[in-house]
Amino acid sequence: MRIIGLTPRQRHRKRLDAYLEALEELKATGWKPDLIHSHSVDLGGLVAQRIKQVYGIPYVITEHRPFALCNYPEHMRDDIKGAFRNADMVLSLSYDKVRQLGMSDIDVEPNLIFNLVDESVFNKLCAPYEPGHPLKLISIGAASHLKDHRTLLRALTILKGRNIPFKLTLIGLKVWGGLYEETLQFIVDQGLADDITVIDRIERQRVPGYLAANQVFLLTSIAEGFPVSVLEAMACGLFVVATRHGGTEDILTTESGVLVEIKNYLKIADRLEAIYRGDIQFEPQAIRAHVVSLCGTTAFGQRLAAYYEQALG
Repeated sequence: MRIIGLTPRQRHRKRLDAYLEALEELKATGWKPDLIHSHSVDLGGLVAQRIKQVYGIPYVITEHRPFALCNYPEHMRDDIKGAFRNADMVLSLSYDKVRQLGMSDIDVEPNLIFNLVDESVFNKLCAPYEPGHPLKLISIGAASHLKDHRTLLRALTILKGRNIPFKLTLIGLKVWGGLYEETLQFIVDQGLADDITVIDRIERQRVPGYLAANQVFLLTSIAEGFPVSVLEAMACGLFVVATRHGGTEDILTTESGVLVEIKNYLKIADRLEAIYRGDIQFEPQAIRAHVVSLCGTTAFGQRLAAYYEQALG
């Protein structure tokens, strides 16, 4: 819907009111929600706040996106802060998300929800790694500056220079991000073309098979909300080598993965070499059990239900 001749704030209000009209149509059929759960403040949280103002329906917000209030138009900022303030509960994917909101003077309790992994779908377990064998590595992520594939590839260049054998499967580059061609060229420039299999995109149901065919999951992002790809890899028993990008820090243990600073490709290479030498060892079944206990369907469902009950009072 395009509205001409109104100020940005007026257009914003009209947009929210359109959702009220849609709810009225639903109510006319006899349906009314007991609770609204928005998975981002824009637009869902703003709509939920407006609905609560008119109909008194409680709402919950989980913010998934990297958050900074200054990224929103000035005419929306008060409404955004109000949506968090007036929510019956704000759920956080991670402590890092609590920090991000706090930096914009949005004070929320650390009600951690994490993310969900369906262990019945990601049910293929990788083989245990034997030190001294070629490393079977996999990474899933779009060709975006946020995923920082250059750091990953520089780490592998160092590994190759140390004569440590490896193969990387790189999935999802072409999904979004705009750096597809540039990333492919960087692979060539780093002399890694024979060591990396690039799969532009695959059907979702094929992901468990690719994960289980490897043993170490790499994620060198600069920023994440709470990466589901890490949970899915752990459900398949893979050891995780990741940067401190937010979220992953809250669930990894020394038995399930290692964390390094963002951009630190030398330390990533060192950790991969430690796996190769046998200085870092891991048990796939234990990694799976750990992530399922935190983020599997039962654990996630119970945690979410408890938060809903609390929000409903």
